[in-house]
Amino acid sequence: MKRKLCDSGQLDEAEKFLRKAIQLDPEQGEAYLYLGITCHSQGELEQAVASFRKSIELDPESVRSHLVLGKTLFYSKQDHEAARSSFESAIALDSRLAEAHCGLADTFLIQGDFERAIPAFRRSLEIDPENIQAQINLGRVLCDVKQDYEGAIVCFRKALEIGPEDSDAHCSLGAALREQGDLDGAIACHKKAIELDANNANSHNSAAWMLATTVDKDGRFSHAQQAVEWARRANELQPNNGGVLNTPGVTFYRAEQ
Repeated sequence: MKRKLCDSGQLDEAEKFLRKAIQLDPEQGEAYLYLGITCHSQGELEQAVASFRKSIELDPESVRSHLVLGKTLFYSKQDHEAARSSFESAIALDSRLAEAHCGLADTFLIQGDFERAIPAFRRSLEIDPENIQAQINLGRVLCDVKQDYEGAIVCFRKALEIGPEDSDAHCSLGAALREQGDLDGAIACHKKAIELDANNANSHNSAAWMLATTVDKDGRFSHAQQAVEWARRANELQPNNGGVLNTPGVTFYRAEQ
């Protein structure tokens, strides 16, 4: 019953039901798990974390409790170290839990521990190769940190096989192709990303920056006017973003050149 209420979105009713169940039997670890899920869905993050931790206290081998605690700590609370510990506990209980490996990889990534992030992403993808975000994140590490552009392109193309409409994957593939010297391919990817998500300032900004900082085979900034258009659109979408504001200045300068 409690799972059906949570899954159906009847959150207020689910919370009342769960609190009554806990009142009748305070040793129900699963009730605390679903109470935490309900609280998280309602934006009550502190209560959610407390409920997940109580669930683990009552049932230390609850894989899902460790996993959702880790996800809440990382993605909602930005407590990366505590999240890493939770993901590691989930993996210790179930080594084939792809979500936990992916979460662990994300914690390594944000902490700058790329040498551990890469194998964690690879392990996650061994178990669940259809995880688009894991493919993209692994590709970005390979491209930006390791300069393994071939490996990055493989990841981005795999992501696009899974989700052809993913604008981030097109944008990331464009960046990798640019590093390999394939400017036409890079431009095509960025255009596709913008076509798919016309209100994404980052897509416009990334495309503009690429064109403003890349010369063609004749050593000219031949796409400077297109860069100006994309930079202006990025600025319209996010006028208070410092990173976006920097790009128009560069594009205007290149256009004048």
